[in-house]
Amino acid sequence: MVCVTILGVQLRIDFTAPALGAMLCMMLPLPAVLQMCLACILHEGSHFAALWYFGCHPRTLRISALGMELGGEHLTLYPPVQQAVMLLSGAGMNLAVGCVCMLLGMADAAMWQFATALCNLLPYRCTDGGTLLYWLLDGVLGAAQGHHLRSIWRVWSVTVTIVLSLLLLHLPACPISIWGILLFLFVWEWLR
Repeated sequence: MVCVTILGVQLRIDFTAPALGAMLCMMLPLPAVLQMCLACILHEGSHFAALWYFGCHPRTLRISALGMELGGEHLTLYPPVQQAVMLLSGAGMNLAVGCVCMLLGMADAAMWQFATALCNLLPYRCTDGGTLLYWLLDGVLGAAQGHHLRSIWRVWSVTVTIVLSLLLLHLPACPISIWGILLFLFVWEWLR
């Protein structure tokens, strides 16, 4: 792991990130890799900006093949509305930039922005949308039913995976990478 401090934030780059980057460079044209990286940077930068806006100062940013993770103060220390804004800021930025790209006729760049937003809104706990949904469900069930939450969530992840798989089967062309992401999210959910 490589560690560098920039503006008081420790950037930790896991060895898997460059490996994934090299693999993507072999599989995709360079403009696609750059557009994907820009979408990810905008996404994480929006989370970072929302955290700073609410007074939370992340001390670490970890980059790995599994994604990026901001560390420091824990989100649950903040009111629920602020937590939701922090979690949804990344996807919101990607959707806004995607719309601007579409208006400017940059369909490829828009596609990467929309794909990043949608992947992060999928209802799995390792995504922003799934984290928010999990917190909401935990709040509704409360402490009395909290022990059932894991079982409910596993049934939910199986249902979502089946529905998304059926939808993917009806697409005229579905890249193997989409199936890979879906499989990864499903397995990650069951291993947590």
